Amino acid sequence: MAAGDRDFRLFLAILKYLGEKRDPFTYIQTQDLVELLPPERQAADARRNMRVMYSYVKFLEEIGYVKLGTPTLDANCTVALTALGEMFLQPELAQLQNPDLLSEMLDAVESQILTYPMDDADRNGFLFKFREALARKAPELAIQLLFEFLKHKAGL
Repeated sequence: MAAGDRDFRLFLAILKYLGEKRDPFTYIQTQDLVELLPPERQAADARRNMRVMYSYVKFLEEIGYVKLGTPTLDANCTVALTALGEMFLQPELAQLQNPDLLSEMLDAVESQILTYPMDDADRNGFLFKFREALARKAPELAIQLLFEFLKHKAGL
């Protein structure tokens, strides 16, 4: 990671922390999140750590995952998940907004399989197994079949 680059793991850690502390009466502040900074990113100056953390939560606010309260001079502010942040942590919530999301995803997977150049018998066999796994509500099997397809597609 180049100097100045954002640490993707820290973004995930922040969102995970906020998700674990979800409660309408619990107020998370920037200062609560500073402990998530990896040791190699921490400065001896606590104010610098607060400003670094604020820059991370500010970015999450700009992309719509959190909302921030008014920051103090030392960059402390409240941090709360937005609906988009909740859906990032719990993707099935997206179905509330679009109940057809899962079927649209499955249609997209099937259309990709149908357009992939492979033997018709193999393709039809795969689609049969895939649909059977979905009908039996066996998501692990459906995912395993998708990974087999991806390996086949990649030539592995």
